[in-house]
Amino acid sequence: MKNLFKFEFRKLFHRTSFYVCTSIMILVDILSIVAVHLLGVTSYSDMSAWEATQTAISGNLLTIVLAVFVSMFVCEDTTGGTIKNICGKGYDRLQVFITKYLVSLCGTLIIYYACMAFMFIYALISGASLEFAGSQLVLAYAAQLVVIIATHTLIFSVAVLIGKNGLAIAINVLIPMFITLPLLIIDYLVDMEKMYATNCWLDQLKATTINYISEPLSDALGLSTVVGGNGLEQAVILSIVYFVVFAVLGVFINQKKQY
Repeated sequence: MKNLFKFEFRKLFHRTSFYVCTSIMILVDILSIVAVHLLGVTSYSDMSAWEATQTAISGNLLTIVLAVFVSMFVCEDTTGGTIKNICGKGYDRLQVFITKYLVSLCGTLIIYYACMAFMFIYALISGASLEFAGSQLVLAYAAQLVVIIATHTLIFSVAVLIGKNGLAIAINVLIPMFITLPLLIIDYLVDMEKMYATNCWLDQLKATTINYISEPLSDALGLSTVVGGNGLEQAVILSIVYFVVFAVLGVFINQKKQY
């Protein structure tokens, strides 16, 4: 599988869409910084650089960007017919699936950490301290990483199922809306004042992991801070469940799909 990994990584780093998606995420971070300064809400000197990085992937844009990047990466070989040539060289379906999954996950994490690194450096330049908040922040970072991996697994599995760029992108972009709306209706019918079902979905789990943000900045960006250790534990447990379910479905679909 060594040559297969080399082939997939070569494709990853030669894809314009990979760099475009990374640039879009960083550009949105820049616009968020400008918006915060225009609002005069707070300065990054009021927090540590580690805390500031938690704002780097706020909102649902990361999910949309990953929907585009992962779908294009996964569907390229299927759309162009290259997948038949790859399998013809002796690689079985599971090997191709695992390789594509891990390489696209690496691309996802590069986009994720590029945003974090940009926000960290900017916060330092803006006067933020290097003070580290401790174990709770480490847990928040770990929980956020697990949620990102689960989100990638969902998008990857859908792309494997669809197999065509445009349709896979459209469905992956729309999935959060199609999932969130029914959950909101369930919450409304069960209890109008609290959101139970909605808090179990991936986008909200990601919001839960955004921890240790100063209240003025959090309010300005419309972010919700984590509500203690239980929130992080719930985010990790549910994300692991999502990961297992989507990974199993993805493998099953890949093994049954006709190329």
